[in-house]
Amino acid sequence: MDTVNLATLNSSSFVFSRDLSPWADVLPLTSGKFRAHMRLSVTDPVVYYEWSSDNRRAAYSQTKANGQLTFASNPISGDTIELGFSSVILTSLIGSSLPLTLTALVAYLNASTDPQISLASYSASGSGILNIVYVNAGTVGNLFTIGASSNNVTASGTTLKSGGGMITLTAPISDICNFLGDFVYDCRFESSDGMSVVYLFGGTITFSQGVTRSGDANMATLQLGPSVQIATLPTPIGDGELILCSDCGGGPTVLESSRGVWTRLNEGSFFSRADSFGSVTFTVLKNANIQLYTSTLIGNLVISLSSVNTYPGAFFRVIAPQNLGGFTFTIQGQALTSGQYASYLWTGTAWQISGLGSY
Repeated sequence: MDTVNLATLNSSSFVFSRDLSPWADVLPLTSGKFRAHMRLSVTDPVVYYEWSSDNRRAAYSQTKANGQLTFASNPISGDTIELGFSSVILTSLIGSSLPLTLTALVAYLNASTDPQISLASYSASGSGILNIVYVNAGTVGNLFTIGASSNNVTASGTTLKSGGGMITLTAPISDICNFLGDFVYDCRFESSDGMSVVYLFGGTITFSQGVTRSGDANMATLQLGPSVQIATLPTPIGDGELILCSDCGGGPTVLESSRGVWTRLNEGSFFSRADSFGSVTFTVLKNANIQLYTSTLIGNLVISLSSVNTYPGAFFRVIAPQNLGGFTFTIQGQALTSGQYASYLWTGTAWQISGLGSY
């Protein structure tokens, strides 16, 4: 597993991208899932943050192979460049200056019907640079050869490079502001059949204190010390206290005291469920706010919402699976269709439906 150590401010959104091209030839990266976990140490079982394909904090995209031919001077009659298995004689394209030659060359290459030349797109930049980008994303572009007959032309390599894929991990400022200090993380690939897990890279993440945002100056500081559990939450002394709760639904969560009760500091917790039948009750704090069902039903599924731990503004959003399998999926008596969601808000006395639509 490659080591990649990161440092970031906790006052801005987190965005990190890593080239996975070396893995693209040996792993089916386009069909599996990615998951990254952040902990206080490598032996700590508590996951403080998760990036994954399920919660859309980890995204994979294919990249196109690219390369360059750099001309030190205007070519001379008879010079050639090699693109794939085709040679291009530059004689008829040579202008009175190198910029004019490159302009003519780019126009010629992009208009070419040659099956090899047309596998890539071309542009000019800088001082004498011909940029070459393989049309199709993926590792196949890394096999496209480039070169030149003249010593005045330098190729970036014998073939195009960097065709493959890129993983991007993101987290909003509302999550990042909760962390301060050093953590460890790892990023892994999980095959679609669940039979293999490959650790791709990992290392440390250091969160530094950024500029205090307006409105935050009088708030208590989050202490990442020993966490508590829902059953042992202390009675709040006043508003604005922050505490780390280890067994909240969706993972360890920062709670804030408000009007004598503990509320989630970030109401965007997410959980992907594989339940396919039966009855289940969701409880505030204990269960994540957003519940995504992913498995085809094999029986009726009934969901109810508990009044335990509720506070005004608490909510749940439940998303039905894409295939109901001919069975019913209901929450608080409301039947949902395939892929439909329902949102419920605690008004202070009862759960009230606040949204209904397609996911």
